Amino acid sequence: MKPSFTLLAALFFLGQINAQITILRADYTLEIGDDVRSAPPTNPQDVTIPTTGENMIWDYTNLQFDTDDIEVTLRNPAGSDPQVPEANVINTFLAGGVLPGTIFEATFYRLLDDDGFRYLARKSGALDVGIGAVTGVPTDSLNFLETLDIYEEELPICQFPMHYGDVLPTINFTVSNDFLVTAQGFGLDHAPAQSKFYSSYEISISGWGTLRVNDPTTGEPVELEVLLQEVLESETDSFFLAGMPAPPTLLGAFGLVQDAKSQEKCYEFWAKGLNSPALIIFEFSDGTRTARVNPEVGGFISSTRKVAREYLPVAVSPNPANGHFQLQFEKTEASPWVFECSNLLGQTIQQEVIDLPAGTVNVPVVTASGQTGLHAFVLKNAKGVVVASGKIMLQ
Repeated sequence: MKPSFTLLAALFFLGQINAQITILRADYTLEIGDDVRSAPPTNPQDVTIPTTGENMIWDYTNLQFDTDDIEVTLRNPAGSDPQVPEANVINTFLAGGVLPGTIFEATFYRLLDDDGFRYLARKSGALDVGIGAVTGVPTDSLNFLETLDIYEEELPICQFPMHYGDVLPTINFTVSNDFLVTAQGFGLDHAPAQSKFYSSYEISISGWGTLRVNDPTTGEPVELEVLLQEVLESETDSFFLAGMPAPPTLLGAFGLVQDAKSQEKCYEFWAKGLNSPALIIFEFSDGTRTARVNPEVGGFISSTRKVAREYLPVAVSPNPANGHFQLQFEKTEASPWVFECSNLLGQTIQQEVIDLPAGTVNVPVVTASGQTGLHAFVLKNAKGVVVASGKIMLQ
């Protein structure tokens, strides 16, 4: 006896759900000039490190996020700079340094194209810092000079296509700061100095599966099919005075150690249809952890919301359908609703506005030709809240 069509459909659906994804440039919605926003958790002490592997379920619904503390990491529109002419995303914001009080303006030069998104260079701005509180002499200072570092190798943020099992070559790069030191107790008067941070950068796609995380706006859990990218940065900090290693007594006054080593790691969950990872977890060298969530995860069409309340029932007929079907449901308000249908890759294939009065409604749907297989749909009310969901098999 042949298996029933229903059984075949179920097997097809399970096979798709358990299939690892590939993320292409077309799946990554960041465009030149876009903002990238993220929100921190209010309970970072509950952040855990994800387990790597295949067909995983990473549940971070224990985390709550602070939408009053949104961080914008791409602030400025793209521009051209003759110092790094190939850069098409140039952004400036405040960054911190190793030395005390060194919060200075930093400019990052990046390149976004069909092959990926990567750093090309970094420029630190000029800054004068008084160090009298450390040395006891009010006129002592550090005078930082503008410094441009063009990386010998491009430093990837992401590379397309992204596959589970990818391991990128290790990238080595150096970030430096040039400055002048005035410290009377050490006999220094505008002496030339430099800090250098020698770093290595390792990236691997170490997992695939389902991410569960809360929508930072509504607090409702969502699910996304993701790839897990691990980024390990190892750094050695070195300090020089007049071209020679800085003396330990001078470094000790600032709480610094020559050739101090540290490691930081981040875990990035990449999903189709977002302009940055859905969730990033940071693990710092001192063992502390934090995270950032992409505020757009709540509006992601291929996510499946798990909510305490029940969805509205929706009748779909016929199902399976040959390009034409009808939805019947109870519309609870007169405001326009939205019907969205997506395939199992998370790609939206259809979106329609349902501008009908409240009550029992019948909505005919005609899908584009060539769309076959199992599809998911949602209904959103005027506030963008998902009020119903279902599946339709298209033949």
